[in-house]
Amino acid sequence: MCSLKFKGKGGGFVNFKLRLQAWRMNRVFYTVTVLISTPSMRALFEQYRRAAYWYFTAMAVLSLLPFSPYNTVSIWLPLAFVLTLGIVRELWEDLRRGQGDQEVNNRPTLVHTGNGQFEEKRWKLLRVGDVVKVIDGEYFPADLLLLSSTGPEVTCYIDTKNLDGETNLKVRHALECTCTIGQKNGESVLGEFWATVRCDGPNASLYNFAGLMELPDGQVYPIGPPQILLRDSILQNTGSVYGVVIYTGHDTKVMRNSTPPPSKRSRVDCTLDKLIIAMFAILVALCITTGVTMVIQTKQEGSNAWYLQPGLSNPYFDPKNAATTGIVSSVNGLVLYGYLIPISLYVSLEVVRVLQALVMMVDIQMYDSATDKRFRIRSTSLNEELGQVDTILSDKTGTLTCNQMDFFKCSIAGVSYGKGATEVEASISRLGLSIGERVTQSCRRDVVEHSTTSNIHYRDTDHSVASTSEIEGPTHNPYKEEGFNFYDSRILAGNWVREKGRKEIQFFFRILALCHTAIPDGTPENPASMRYRAESPDEAALVVAAKQFGFYFYNRTPTTIYLRETHEPGAEPVNVKYQILNVLEFSSVRKRMSVIVRFPDGILLLLSKGADSVILERLDPQNQGFVSETIKHLKDYSKVGLRTLLIAYKVIQEHEYQTWQVRFAEAKATLGREREIRTDEVAEEIERGLTIVGGTGVEDKLQAGVPETIHRLACAGLKIWVLTGDKVETAINIGYACRLLRHGMENLIISLESNETFTIKENSERNHLSRDDASKALKDLVARKITDALELVTVSNSNPRMAETGDLEARSGNPNSCRGSQMTKFSPISQVDKFGWAECLKAVDETSPDTQVEYALTIDGQSLVFIMADVDLRDQFLRVCMSCASVLCCRVSPRQKAQVTKLVCKGLEKSRLCLAIGDGANDVGMIQAANVGVGIIGVEGAQAAMTADYAIGQFRFLERLLLVHGHWCYRRVSVMIQYFFYKVSLLGWISFYSNIEAHFSGQPLFNDWYASFYNPVFTALPIMVVAVIDQDVTAAQSLKYPELYRAGQRSELFNIKTSCLWLLNSWYCSMIIFFFPVLMLGPCAFRSDGQVGAHQDFGQAMFTGIILVPNLQVFLSIQYFTWIHHIAIWGSILSWYLFILVFGSLPPKLSTVAYKEFSEVLAPAISYWLLQLLVVIASLLPDFACRSYKWIFQPTNCQIVLELARLQVAADQRPDHHLL
Repeated sequence: MCSLKFKGKGGGFVNFKLRLQAWRMNRVFYTVTVLISTPSMRALFEQYRRAAYWYFTAMAVLSLLPFSPYNTVSIWLPLAFVLTLGIVRELWEDLRRGQGDQEVNNRPTLVHTGNGQFEEKRWKLLRVGDVVKVIDGEYFPADLLLLSSTGPEVTCYIDTKNLDGETNLKVRHALECTCTIGQKNGESVLGEFWATVRCDGPNASLYNFAGLMELPDGQVYPIGPPQILLRDSILQNTGSVYGVVIYTGHDTKVMRNSTPPPSKRSRVDCTLDKLIIAMFAILVALCITTGVTMVIQTKQEGSNAWYLQPGLSNPYFDPKNAATTGIVSSVNGLVLYGYLIPISLYVSLEVVRVLQALVMMVDIQMYDSATDKRFRIRSTSLNEELGQVDTILSDKTGTLTCNQMDFFKCSIAGVSYGKGATEVEASISRLGLSIGERVTQSCRRDVVEHSTTSNIHYRDTDHSVASTSEIEGPTHNPYKEEGFNFYDSRILAGNWVREKGRKEIQFFFRILALCHTAIPDGTPENPASMRYRAESPDEAALVVAAKQFGFYFYNRTPTTIYLRETHEPGAEPVNVKYQILNVLEFSSVRKRMSVIVRFPDGILLLLSKGADSVILERLDPQNQGFVSETIKHLKDYSKVGLRTLLIAYKVIQEHEYQTWQVRFAEAKATLGREREIRTDEVAEEIERGLTIVGGTGVEDKLQAGVPETIHRLACAGLKIWVLTGDKVETAINIGYACRLLRHGMENLIISLESNETFTIKENSERNHLSRDDASKALKDLVARKITDALELVTVSNSNPRMAETGDLEARSGNPNSCRGSQMTKFSPISQVDKFGWAECLKAVDETSPDTQVEYALTIDGQSLVFIMADVDLRDQFLRVCMSCASVLCCRVSPRQKAQVTKLVCKGLEKSRLCLAIGDGANDVGMIQAANVGVGIIGVEGAQAAMTADYAIGQFRFLERLLLVHGHWCYRRVSVMIQYFFYKVSLLGWISFYSNIEAHFSGQPLFNDWYASFYNPVFTALPIMVVAVIDQDVTAAQSLKYPELYRAGQRSELFNIKTSCLWLLNSWYCSMIIFFFPVLMLGPCAFRSDGQVGAHQDFGQAMFTGIILVPNLQVFLSIQYFTWIHHIAIWGSILSWYLFILVFGSLPPKLSTVAYKEFSEVLAPAISYWLLQLLVVIASLLPDFACRSYKWIFQPTNCQIVLELARLQVAADQRPDHHLL
């Protein structure tokens, strides 16, 4: 609790806590600790969070020792280069943040200085208690308490999309005691106004605020969210407002919510860490071997080791102290063999990931022209994760659907109105299905309801089309507009006045026009142009429907709603004013909203709308009316994919309202978190004894391409979960419409909306059981269903995803089937030419007999509550889900979404990855909890997109993001990392061999500058080009054969086995590169004067092989060549020759043993060029032979696809290709 006293001209402060806050100012900036006070030091600290950099620095420090085998500069320079690149990147990002902070901190605002005068100040100079004036279109500079507004009824409209992602305008109104400030000449009143405000301390809750304003005369006024203007929200459609600063700077709610996203590391990075540890172990082993060997050698030779100069009293070689000599040799070897750890890999990996991100961002196929939104990337460190996703958790509304609601059907007084087929009905009909009564069968113990068709039956396709056309309305609905797609001639065009229940119809649509918090945006005289800014698209659709039926909402104030009503066809509209006494707002807990309205005739009515499960519990048992008919209609609406609400009312007596209003005012005056609890409790009292008027059905259409996208993702082996707040029936039918549920799939249903649940509740009431006993009975029911489901999927062993195979998935004749069990083994590619293109294509297209069954699981939120509270149930639930191809979680809250996501991530562990995708603020927890988060820039704002790792405009772009870019990035990064270890291992092995050749003296065979430029210059560019633009298959082939994606799921390209093969290959190549020069140049005359090859001759000739082999090895990893590949490879090789020419021409003091070595010794010698040719052939031939053998006899999926493409091209060029 904190308090402040403020006067219009400035703030006086009461307690210590707020005094500190006042002097903190309003400045927002990124800081670090005192020890890391500068951006450069902070950036350096970020670099050393990687353990590998500590190793590199230790090696550089060891190079300072006198017995170091390498020049100190040649070791420190690469380390400094790598650190500099990393620091520059960090500073660049920090500079971008700093520029944004400075721009915000220096924004101007008007601050009251006394006597009604305002002067301009920067945001960062604001203090608690300052009175500011904000003009229309400006951001609020701090968290303000609204004092007054120039808007009608002292109200203002604010846009909070920067806070919660919601795009609708919200109404704020001032307290009665401050509303005169700013009215006419009221600015002069500011200097005389005095009040004390007591409120909560700074907190992160955007939607809660509890405070009191005390005036000098003792009057106390409660302050709540309707009086608070949060920083970074925008004033809209209001001339100006006056407010007093409550929270500033980091104490504002927006800054309290700006916590950094959780740190996410890719699975490739984790494997990379293990590989580096393994390489370090090898390095330590080599060093120990060197030290032990040196100890043995020193004991045996003693002072006879003339090459170590023992006679000069070499302090690092003492024949009498072999242990010291061994330690020195080990440390010497640590520097000499240190190239086994790739210092430049981290920087190269970061650069590559950024370039990969740029390639994805410019992909025109992921550009949403409808919303002008491009693909965005917030975290480039997870690019390769996109190619390894195992499970997708998706929101429904706004993610799979458009979140553009249309009023479609309604039930009034027990009569259903509205004709036409929803998009779900049409989609199911196209699949050859029909909506029918649910057919459920009982599996073991009759607990788990499962059916291959749920409430959908297969029927003749032609018949389905005919049936659909019969129920469709006119082709062109003349009444259709945004938010309204209703057609029923019985009540449209004023025909409702002829209906038997005309009074109920009139009352129904009047409730829709009054029970909301929408704000009109348009000209009252032009109803067609009027748009409504509502808290949700559903609410706006209901207001539009009321307008279509003659109840036109055109204006509102905090206490009044104005309607223009047309009571008879052709009659003049009548303006009617309704007094709004209270608004009981919607929340995810209440699942309903109500308004208390005084009608023009003085009658008080409570009008409510909400979920059927909530409204039904609050009905008047003595006035059931047409409840059963309405519930039946709403169930039918749910089956065709509509979002339903119940509409109800209650007549309130004046004395009842006055008594309740006193308690409600007391609850609102409560401070702290108790306010929300008490207000809900008091609201619950008056929302009892309701009477149903009817129900609504609103359609939210699927986004374009959603069914096709889900189908391909399922074929790629991805499990897809949908987490929605819809009913079970609605979710199931939408699941069929979007191909989440497919024909032949057994749907296991675990729901507490069943007969068993009602029986348990009846028994509890009859036997007067406690709430805990009833809850335990429900938990046992859920446990029994989970156990039966687990037994069913385990006994049948039907999990289509558990089998590991590299074969392409067969295509069945039914386009809706996509079973992981339908795999066919393709014959060796060597037989392609033997059998011909037609036979090979047929082999891939034919479907093997399907004897396995896919399972789907549908579960509701009530069951999840019990599951999440019990460890054993969580484990069983997760095992069931892992055996199902699709999972539908219905009636779930935002909190449950995050809980389920964390459970899935924990259950998948490190072997599989989870991706979450959503579009709204309620999906943020789910997105941040997943291994990879994807946000959709949709109707609900950009908060999900801002917190996600990746952001797309439509769900259908997820297909290309994963199957194309994810597949490419995973392969590219995998090849790059393993290639890096391959090439550094070459240098490490050869350094070890050279030390053996030098009798462990630590004398390298080549100039240390060669090794310094080896990674960053001579061999870096080719593999980086491969890692950015190489494609094993084209984008079209990735989408045509989604099974190619499974290689990433199984980590086929980057694992311990493949890494060991690369290291084994590097060991073999190092043997060739080292011993070929020894054998060819050692025993014969090499120089022009007849001398044998010298030390520097061996070194430079050998290092040429170290350059040629890894650069040409890249050719074997490339699937298709471009001119960029050739420039990178041949340019890198050319850079080596240019370097040794230029470096060799430097004075001997700088070039040392490289002085004119190439131009005068190596280049004129034919044996040197012959040696390089033999080294390259001998090094690459085994790898080439192994790859060719696997291509022919053990082809991967990608190789099969490439071969089929080649054969298709060849077949198209043959005259008889039409026979195929």
